[in-house]
Amino acid sequence: MLLNLFMRRIIKPCNLSGLSIFIYLMLLVAFNARAEDRILESIHVAPGQGYSIVDIELNQQLTVSSYAPLKGGDQLRIKVKRTGSAAQITEQPTNYETLSWSPTPEVPLFEVTVDLDGAIVLGFKKYVTYEVRGGSNAFHIFVKVFHAGAVGGKARQAAGGVVIKQYQVKGAVNPKFATAMNDAREAMLDKDYSRAVQLYTKVVLDGPKSMYAKAALEYLGLARERKGQLAHARVAYKKYIKLYPEGKDTERVKQRLAGLLTARAAPREKLRKGKRKPHKETPGFQWDTFGSVSQFYNRDESKRNKDDARLNRSTLQNNMDVTSRIKTKDVDVTARFSGSYDVNLEVSDPDEKRISSSYIDVRYKPLDVGLRVGRQSRSTGGVLGRFDGLLFSFPAAQDVKLNIVAGYPVESSKNTFLDKTRYFYGISADLGTYLNAWDFNMFYIEERDHSLLNRRAVGGEARFFKRNYSFFTFLDYDIHHDELNTLLFTGQYVFPDRTTFNVSYDHRLSPILTTRNAIQSQGSNNINSVDDLLAFFSEDEIKKLARDRTATSDTLSFGVSRPLTEKFQFNADVRWSNFSRTDASTFSGSRSVFNVQSSDGSGDEYAYSADITGSSLLTSGDLYVFGFRFNDSDTSNITTFTLNARYPITRNLRINPKFRFDLRDNKDNGTTRWTYRPSVRITYRILKALQLELETGGEWEKQERTVQERQAAATTDPNDSDHTKGYFVIVGYRFDF
Repeated sequence: MLLNLFMRRIIKPCNLSGLSIFIYLMLLVAFNARAEDRILESIHVAPGQGYSIVDIELNQQLTVSSYAPLKGGDQLRIKVKRTGSAAQITEQPTNYETLSWSPTPEVPLFEVTVDLDGAIVLGFKKYVTYEVRGGSNAFHIFVKVFHAGAVGGKARQAAGGVVIKQYQVKGAVNPKFATAMNDAREAMLDKDYSRAVQLYTKVVLDGPKSMYAKAALEYLGLARERKGQLAHARVAYKKYIKLYPEGKDTERVKQRLAGLLTARAAPREKLRKGKRKPHKETPGFQWDTFGSVSQFYNRDESKRNKDDARLNRSTLQNNMDVTSRIKTKDVDVTARFSGSYDVNLEVSDPDEKRISSSYIDVRYKPLDVGLRVGRQSRSTGGVLGRFDGLLFSFPAAQDVKLNIVAGYPVESSKNTFLDKTRYFYGISADLGTYLNAWDFNMFYIEERDHSLLNRRAVGGEARFFKRNYSFFTFLDYDIHHDELNTLLFTGQYVFPDRTTFNVSYDHRLSPILTTRNAIQSQGSNNINSVDDLLAFFSEDEIKKLARDRTATSDTLSFGVSRPLTEKFQFNADVRWSNFSRTDASTFSGSRSVFNVQSSDGSGDEYAYSADITGSSLLTSGDLYVFGFRFNDSDTSNITTFTLNARYPITRNLRINPKFRFDLRDNKDNGTTRWTYRPSVRITYRILKALQLELETGGEWEKQERTVQERQAAATTDPNDSDHTKGYFVIVGYRFDF
């Protein structure tokens, strides 16, 4: 039914090129609902030795401020913040963003979602251990997922849920044993298991009552197991269980012992052959298709004072996101289509169609050559987001890859047709990695709008990544308008105790300076394109109009995240931002088009926020976030308190209650506004691939009236304040395949 609806209501009415229609038919799929400020773009999983890297590609520049739980779990919540002037992800009652993935035994990931509090949540089918760090730039987040039984990297070490700790020597009760434990840890990292066995044995025998003996005995069993001495490993594990019969660590050791015993046990009888015929695959050929289909009913009503209730939204959201991959020895082909069709049931607004992605990506592995054609998003190389076109990549030399890009910019996923009035082309080079830490990108890009040059920019990126510290900087300079469009710097340092410090500075023109900016505020004069302006202005004057309509945004932020205990984490941020005024355009002439008024800036704004996160407090997998935020601007002060909890009632049933309180003091008229927003979200997975979801909540608002408003309403409504109340409900299902 969904596919028929999509073909009938989306494909046929759209003005699509033959290439786009070909891609759509090749994909035979549709939809994944996304708001204009959507965050998730795609997921890529790169396998490694003992671990895999989950690369979450974003459509916005975000930095990781914290994550919980710290070590492992079946759900990972990553708190992010924008690098631009908008500090937080907008909270609104709409469908959660979701990307599906095909789970594997090594990476049991099945979905990545964005919740309404601006956090990215990864759902796994079982307990995994991981590390989280920023990606190759501000549009990526990397999650290092350790394979079961594997030993991790230098900073941490994971093996079937075991994290080999590093101990502080200075000030330790017994520096001798602390040093031995750290030396043994390094030996494990270097796979020198014989030396690790010697060191752990020494700690176990010489310090049986020390604080290190318990961990040393477990790690001794692990070192024996890694060395292939399975009988000795079983002895160590059994001794551990006897000495320490209770606790989570003991349960983990019991699982490792059971795994050794199971691996040694021979089957008692020959397994029966299944009735299902095995799927025949051509050697070297793999075909994998995965995605999700969902339908949600979204209703939102509100009522002000004694007025009749107002229906703000009544929509049936039909969503699908499908990816199909074909892999051969030499060629990888990926096809993806995502979009949505929202049917407005009772509101007069028209139905809404969106196409977010529609492309085919072909990679020829022997030459490392790639071609992607269709609707896609790109966040590097000077490209400003979504476009319809092609991207061709090929190696030019060692550690140098060239990228050629061309296409038509797409301002909104609502534009389901090609806009051929604007087009761009550019070239970029990816350089690195050098010294195992440095990567660079340089680009040149040019965009034309009708007959005028819209943008001609040069710039680049520099990325430095080490295990405990990293930074990313990006520069975009428009040589046509002779203006710096964007300068971005983000940095992060992780201390040995896992305290994380973040800093970012963002300077940019808003919106990005293009000749097209000149048509802003010209709608009343029937000016809809830059070509229309040529009847009144020279090209230099149009460039001046464009600069007058463009503001400047500056943001500086500092953040810190620190684990208080194994279950509690503290996060805090301080942010300063300033959004400048725009200039008036005062060209002389006889028509009003020559006069455009200036707009005021925001002035200096300050934001202070802090939250405490607790995990696994009442049961394994639960999560609680209590947050505070204070915004100080020229027009108002806003104080916000939030409470967000997630509690797994059963493995398949989860409840997510939330509460938010806002207090706004308006400086211009001395009034105050109170807002209360409670809500609850319930998810129930009734089948392996089918999940039911319900979210409902309300909002109560009290706004004080000004003296003038009180006087005007004195005869009809003697109250000193306005009262607004409302509710929303989102109910539906999601089917993963």
